[in-house]
Amino acid sequence: MEVYPTPHNVDFYDHDENDYTFDELQDAYDDLMFEFEERISKYENIIRKLKIENENLIKARIELDNNMKGMQNEIDLLKKK
Repeated sequence: MEVYPTPHNVDFYDHDENDYTFDELQDAYDDLMFEFEERISKYENIIRKLKIENENLIKARIELDNNMKGMQNEIDLLKKK
């Protein structure tokens, strides 16, 4: 018959190196939350910069496409002459 740990069972209170107090766990949690928030802020800034760069590249592509169309129209007009 297997005996499950109970408050009356001495083994229940045995501790090892993996036991932590609530305060230790709370401190670790707070540290992880702080690090998480820092990384989120960093990645949000990176994403914002990438979106701006993407918009600039789209504008440049549209401008180049328009320039190419204008040049093609000029070439077509020269060929007709």
